[in-house]
Amino acid sequence: MKYLLSTAYIYPVCPISFNHARIYVIADVYARFERLHGNEVYFPIATHYSGNTAHKVAKSITDLLNQGKLIEGSNDLIVRLFCATYKLPLATLATFTDPIRILNYYNDETLKELRALNIDAAYNDHYTTSDADFEPFVQAAINKYEEHRVLKINKNEELSLDYENPQWRKSATELINRTTFIEPSQRNVPIASLKNIRSDWNLLRDTGYGARYNGRIVDPMFDSELFSIFDVYIKYRDIYTKDHQYSYVFFENLLDTLLSDNVPRNELEKAIIDWLPCRHFIVEEHLRNWVAKKMHAESILLNQKYQTKKYTILGMGLLGGKRMSASRGSAVLAKDLLEKHGGLTARLLMLLQGGQLSMNFNYDPRMEWSIIKMIRRFRKHNTRLRTYAQKTTEIAPDPISSIERKIIDAIRSGKLQKALLILVDQCPRTLNNIGANEAYWLTDIYNRYIGMVFAPELIIEE
Repeated sequence: MKYLLSTAYIYPVCPISFNHARIYVIADVYARFERLHGNEVYFPIATHYSGNTAHKVAKSITDLLNQGKLIEGSNDLIVRLFCATYKLPLATLATFTDPIRILNYYNDETLKELRALNIDAAYNDHYTTSDADFEPFVQAAINKYEEHRVLKINKNEELSLDYENPQWRKSATELINRTTFIEPSQRNVPIASLKNIRSDWNLLRDTGYGARYNGRIVDPMFDSELFSIFDVYIKYRDIYTKDHQYSYVFFENLLDTLLSDNVPRNELEKAIIDWLPCRHFIVEEHLRNWVAKKMHAESILLNQKYQTKKYTILGMGLLGGKRMSASRGSAVLAKDLLEKHGGLTARLLMLLQGGQLSMNFNYDPRMEWSIIKMIRRFRKHNTRLRTYAQKTTEIAPDPISSIERKIIDAIRSGKLQKALLILVDQCPRTLNNIGANEAYWLTDIYNRYIGMVFAPELIIEE
């Protein structure tokens, strides 16, 4: 089965935080798990070039340069944030006078760090929302809203989406109720957020980056609700070039097909539709309002068979009980963990901090050294088993097969920490002196669920 798994866009205005990198690590585990179980997985990765933050930083740097104040040891908040907290060389910061330079720099840094975390995404298909085809895609979607009569002029006398429309709210609620959540209680997150989204949120703005509509910039909260469709378009557009010579017309027709479920008009439409729906979408809880907006969009623009089927809504790591924010300098940065411990330890740290995926948790730096010890203990245990492991039965004996069942159940129910601790902590402690056949089947589980799903670098091939 084709299995499209997706996450929210990267927004590259600063180094990627522990929490944001953790989203991709968790998504990678689920992508690898589905591949292990025979599915053809597409795990796209893309970057959102939007908003005003990069412009504000660029203006501050330009002003400091003009005033001769971009110097080592400066007490300026921007200089301290980038140089002291992010450890960016001052010479590099001095080049941040152009917003696109900032976005490009942290886009490249983020992709490098995700690779270091062994995240097996479709990097060859990576794109940014500055892509020339993204704007007509957004324009086509907005015009479909207009066809459905959910565009309005709000009390600010600005164009907006009519989220108070009772029929639209009803269709979004129905979609939420038939959608699967990896933890059933997570359904309450978008349900509660329905009352938060309002028509007084302006659809368009005059500053920053973003797709344009009627000569103005689409607010970044409104340009990405259907981006999983664009993800798959990117995968195939260079193969079926004749099918999208006029991008806007192609997207308009594609959205018609995705609502009506008519026969695809061309090979590019067919290739995209073959990957839909998105089977699993993974997102942080702080984007709960955007999730409710996304479900509104899908409820009115997509046929039921193409609507996202499953969500995992993640809790966040906290520092001192407060939400991490890399852009404000109050976060554990992925790059610092990678520099200090390397990719394997950083990846395991992101999987083992906290418990149930939906729960917030306080980041515990003591776990860094506990994981290093755990890695050493597991490798010693696994190496010992492999020295005498020998297959004498065609199927795993029950004590070993029951371990695999527990791992699968834990992964499917969002208990990744539990599954990983069974593998790297519980089994080494309790199954260190077993027979040759049991050793064979246990190391087979290690090879598949550690080597192919959780932490490939943890399995050292002799």
